[in-house]
Amino acid sequence: MEVNQSTLSTLFKTYSAVFNKAVNSTPSVYGKRDVKVEDIAMIVQSTGASTTHAWINQIPGFKKWVGERTLNTLKAGTLTVVNEDFEDTVVVPRNAIEDDSYGVFAAPIAALGDAARDLWLQLAVQALVKNAEWADGNKFFCTGRLFVEGGTPCTNASKNTLNAANLQAAIAAMRGWKLDGGRATHVIPTTLLVGPDQEYLAAKLVETDLVADGNVTTSNVLKNVLTVKVHADIPAGQWYVLAEKNTIKPIAVQKRKEAVLTGCTGESDESVFMRNEFLYGGHARGEAFLTMPFLAYAGGLSEVTAWAKANS
Repeated sequence: MEVNQSTLSTLFKTYSAVFNKAVNSTPSVYGKRDVKVEDIAMIVQSTGASTTHAWINQIPGFKKWVGERTLNTLKAGTLTVVNEDFEDTVVVPRNAIEDDSYGVFAAPIAALGDAARDLWLQLAVQALVKNAEWADGNKFFCTGRLFVEGGTPCTNASKNTLNAANLQAAIAAMRGWKLDGGRATHVIPTTLLVGPDQEYLAAKLVETDLVADGNVTTSNVLKNVLTVKVHADIPAGQWYVLAEKNTIKPIAVQKRKEAVLTGCTGESDESVFMRNEFLYGGHARGEAFLTMPFLAYAGGLSEVTAWAKANS
């Protein structure tokens, strides 16, 4: 193929179609326990370099109206989430185009699209595992957090290993947490998220009909209470119970820009002039963060910190 702007434009359209098809596709190999981003995270749109999320101070819940309205404000503060840049690039040698071998690079371009599609899930899981500071200045997963003065302490972090007793305790704790005025959080635990090392243990805990204790076999009270989901980025031994409340999920994926394919193909571009290479890359902007501590419980942690105090 003669390399000129016309042929390069056609090639870019071909690669873009391959890229976009991959971005909008479902993974070709997908098991029932493989987690999707919508299983654990909600999507929020961002229109600037960062977004301040003051809404995490408020928990909706209707009550009898007596006197003035009651403001459902938590002693938390706000979260400002900065959108980060993410990229990946495929190199196509000029000679491959001239020799009509450009087609073999369709697979790497498709893989680039796969990676762009999976970016948001990757960020969501990383946010969970990172356990960064929440709006009150404490770790998201910690012990003894107070949302309001005089409230019930919330402990959503533990070193406990995954077993039936510890899982039941985690679910009971999440269902029992209270907010202002003793008002229940009314969270709905939905998901048990683990790494590959604990997939079959998790499945045994919540998918089997019967459980054996010595010579006694009884019905499994945990069956179908949670849905098992697996992701390779969950560290060995760690496990998470994730919940929902009024469509709010424990993880939010903040999208500023979906990944799009761009090219560096001008004759005067450095890569072309110096190395005889054409570059095709994807670029996305965004970040993920954790929303409400009472929507998630972490077990199997190597270190657990205590809540200190809320931001003043």
